[in-house]
Amino acid sequence: MLRSRSPWGCAIIVGASSGIGAALARRLGEAGCRLALLARREAELAHLSDTINRGASALRAGRGRPRRPRPGHLCGRRHAARGRGGVQPREGPADGRGEPARRDRVAEPGGRVLRPLAGGHDRRHLLGGGGPGAAWQPRLLRLQGGPRRLPGGAPAPSRAKRGDRRHGEARTGRHADERRRPSPAFSHLRGPRSTADPRRCPSRHAGRVRARPLAPGHVRHPEPAPLAVRLPRHLMVASPSSTLPDPLPADRRERISGWGGTMSAVSYVYRPTTVEDVRAILELAQSRGLTVGLRGAGRSYGDAALNAGNLCLDLSLMNRILGWDPEEGVMRVQPGVTIRQVWRHAIADGWWPAVVPGTMFTSVGGSAAMNIHGKNNWKVGPLGDHIRDFELILPNGRIERCSRTEQPELFHAAIGGFGMLGCFTSLTLELKRVHSGLLAVEPIVVPSLGAMIAAFEERLAPADYLVGWVDGFATGAHLGRGLVHAARYLPPGEDPDPARSLRAETQDLSAMLLGVLPASVAWRLMRPFTNRVGMRFVNTAHYHLARRHRNGYRDSHTGFAFLFDHVPDWQRALGPGGLIQHQSFVAADQAREVFTTELRLAQRRGLVPYLGVLKRHRSDAFLMTHAVDGFSLALDFKVTQRNRGRLWALAAELNQLVIDAGGRFYLAKDSTLTPGTFAASLGEERLARFRALKRACDPEGLLATDLYRRLFPAP
Repeated sequence: MLRSRSPWGCAIIVGASSGIGAALARRLGEAGCRLALLARREAELAHLSDTINRGASALRAGRGRPRRPRPGHLCGRRHAARGRGGVQPREGPADGRGEPARRDRVAEPGGRVLRPLAGGHDRRHLLGGGGPGAAWQPRLLRLQGGPRRLPGGAPAPSRAKRGDRRHGEARTGRHADERRRPSPAFSHLRGPRSTADPRRCPSRHAGRVRARPLAPGHVRHPEPAPLAVRLPRHLMVASPSSTLPDPLPADRRERISGWGGTMSAVSYVYRPTTVEDVRAILELAQSRGLTVGLRGAGRSYGDAALNAGNLCLDLSLMNRILGWDPEEGVMRVQPGVTIRQVWRHAIADGWWPAVVPGTMFTSVGGSAAMNIHGKNNWKVGPLGDHIRDFELILPNGRIERCSRTEQPELFHAAIGGFGMLGCFTSLTLELKRVHSGLLAVEPIVVPSLGAMIAAFEERLAPADYLVGWVDGFATGAHLGRGLVHAARYLPPGEDPDPARSLRAETQDLSAMLLGVLPASVAWRLMRPFTNRVGMRFVNTAHYHLARRHRNGYRDSHTGFAFLFDHVPDWQRALGPGGLIQHQSFVAADQAREVFTTELRLAQRRGLVPYLGVLKRHRSDAFLMTHAVDGFSLALDFKVTQRNRGRLWALAAELNQLVIDAGGRFYLAKDSTLTPGTFAASLGEERLARFRALKRACDPEGLLATDLYRRLFPAP
């Protein structure tokens, strides 16, 4: 006979000697299979029901893991059998501000801290992100704290938090001394309470201090009277104490960023087109108790053109060329005119801007405010040396005309004064006569930083432009190796077709790279290489390819001067963190030692610069100048969420090296300077003169930016 076992464990004995026994065996076997299937489904349903009852937190905790004990103050009747001995309140650490410790955690008898399980939804929009508290307490109110009244002129966050911006009150955090009152919106949930179970936690109302009966008509929680709010020093106008101003139109709020992408701010942005518009916006800011930050084309790397929570005066629409003298090469422009507009307007007449930066898209007003320099700084000086005069509107609305003979002190302070003394309304530029649209370029491959500095010194006399590319990844004897480009203007008669090379269309950069790739999308193809391995490969390949092609060549003015513009938006290839540039200016006799130490220090910290640029400079007469009679080294660093802290710490070390060598810094590229290092680089005498001019031109502190507040904090 055959012996089989059903799924539920009953034995079925089937006689196989007769047909009746066989038929009976088949029917009994089919019935057993059906019963087994039903039992299995019943078991699965029971298991699923149990899983659902345990909740989503039990599922995340993982099947088979022991459940955490429920805190005593949350135990219900069905948990009462466990008693109060299972968990005990445990005091948390004292607050860093000196406030007393809170009993906001629970622990088992063994001492293990029980952390609350996360909820089933995203709580990142709640400030504090704490664990669950008592059931009767409104969760949003507990996590976001008591109400705080914010200045009406300050911009709201770009993404509103739940329960925020109601009647000007945002839940931004609770102080320890603030009373906690239940929200009236939840009063309907608190009905009469039943008798507490003796095995549960003591009632939360036990021991509460009861108020005595008060006189009729007494107001328990009177609304406070409006208070006069003392604004920060950089927001104050005529009166040191004033009520909060009315908010400006919400559609004026914009998030603007520095070109490096590491800093941004929300401001009320206004774009004037006339001088009268500028005057009206200054008056508006003064009436609202806000400051005004000036912005040209927004090409400063850091926070020089940011003014968080206040007004941003964007001058990009004041972009008209007011006059041009092709005989003298003199051009009068509004501050929003770009370098590109200047050279395109003048190139056909045989003139070129005397000083240009690495991009043609900077504004003339912003370039003057930062006193930009070019690859010919040691020979012709900064842009300020080629500004004949300018008109400056002061915060009080008065317009001052300045030149080297008319108000010379204000002339030499406003140029390079990063927009803190007034707003340029017009500037007169002196351009450089050129006889060809081409330059003769000589590439020089150098095996080390010392050899690069020597190559510069040898070509100071014959060259009109000098710039060096530095490989930040090279080490040992090849530290600082790279490539020097020396360029000179072509004299009359050397260009066989000057009329063609001097056309603006000939000077325009190609929209295609290598004739096949659109330049506008090239940064996307660069992104896979913007890491340590990729950039090491790119730098090494660039160096060795340059060694094989040492012949001189001819390049257009735009092709040589505006190297960064060949790939539009190339900084986006570095990712969302952006980049910072550390540019230091050191005397010629100390440059080799200081720059060698900077490169080695960056490599030891594991933060290798992806790009390094060396230039030669000379000193000038401007008050807030960054230039010295020596060299500058600019180092570009990629910023990520992981390396940001280490990068700022490295920048502090590099700054100290420069200060010890008596060097200076360039504010258009800066993101990391502190008041102390900035004062040490310029000297107290220069800063005192600048502060005196600031008080004379802007006694109420109407002009300010994030850069100014960072370097000139309120006392």
